[in-house]
Amino acid sequence: TPGFKGWRCNAGYGAGFDKVVAYVRQNIPAGDSIFIYPDMTMMYGAADRPSYKGAPFIFQLKVCPPDGFVKDRFRESFMISPPMWIIEHQPPELADRIEPGELLSWLGLSDFVAGHYATHWEWKDFKILRRRPEKEKP
Repeated sequence: TPGFKGWRCNAGYGAGFDKVVAYVRQNIPAGDSIFIYPDMTMMYGAADRPSYKGAPFIFQLKVCPPDGFVKDRFRESFMISPPMWIIEHQPPELADRIEPGELLSWLGLSDFVAGHYATHWEWKDFKILRRRPEKEKP
């Protein structure tokens, strides 16, 4: 990604980051909302997309967002105004802290996401989900 040229990071993360950013730029309409979690939120800037309103910069199981008002407010706003797209990053070495499925369960969003989204694209540790049209929900 040009904006991060010269940065050093885990090669797998960097390659995936670049692939996802390229996919977003080429395939997701600029006006569609995107929620990126549990990490890699720098993609918003790299893809020239606004961050998902009300979402923390990073998620960590049972830590961020903190229990109580902040977590409840995020869950409620997500369900009221769900993003069109969800980008997940699931690095196996961090599964004890940022595993997407566990995070969704802890946030109280597992059933909502399972019922409203379908996998659209995958590459290694990255997955893009697209919100189903109303008529396609299970």
